[in-house]
Amino acid sequence: MPSNYVGVPTAVETPAAAPGYGVAVTVALPIDAEPANASSVAQPFKVLADWVAWARDKLFTLRGIYAWLSTVTYNAGNVAIDNDQHVYRALSTNGNMQPSSNPSIWSRIDWSAAEVEAMSVIVHETAAPNITATNGAIVASVLMSSYSADTVRRIEFNVFPISPNSSTIVDLSACVTARFQSYVRTGQASMTTGTEGYGGAVGINIGVDGNPNRVRVWYKAPGAAGAAVVGVSLLGV
Repeated sequence: MPSNYVGVPTAVETPAAAPGYGVAVTVALPIDAEPANASSVAQPFKVLADWVAWARDKLFTLRGIYAWLSTVTYNAGNVAIDNDQHVYRALSTNGNMQPSSNPSIWSRIDWSAAEVEAMSVIVHETAAPNITATNGAIVASVLMSSYSADTVRRIEFNVFPISPNSSTIVDLSACVTARFQSYVRTGQASMTTGTEGYGGAVGINIGVDGNPNRVRVWYKAPGAAGAAVVGVSLLGV
């Protein structure tokens, strides 16, 4: 009674190696007068079944993208997968020019997860947990954006009420989701709401007490004015 065999893309059928890019397909063929057994007869069939399974997983699902081979001449526009598992498009007709080693001839057209993260802007919103402000002010509408795999951060928030000719110190130190890891580079403030539209001024002092997560927000008004809502934007690491 024959037994069923399902091809395994990682199987090693001695003397053949496991299927892979650039690996030769090796089958052991019986010779005349050699005693035959089930294993020796089955080896070639198992090798071919393993290669079909590997090709099904690695090639057929990629819709026309094939493994790069040194023996093939590629025309401009052809797409191939190099041994580094990245996908490349030929910029000109070439043969035996490995894509990963010839950037002037092949253009890489895919990205790793780390590269995508480095190119992306990740936006984190928070209800401002553990952010404090002095002199009765509160912090709201907190928004943190991170760039270059979180090596650069922009933190924005509103702080209010700030009375005329007074200030508040906002402390982000205890807020894990919206704080700087090392230092704050620069920042700006704008009056979101206030009665001193002309002549009044708002501003910030960053790095209060040497702490990148402490910023003083002030409101200066020359005449009678109501309290202000101040929008703050900070950039750092």
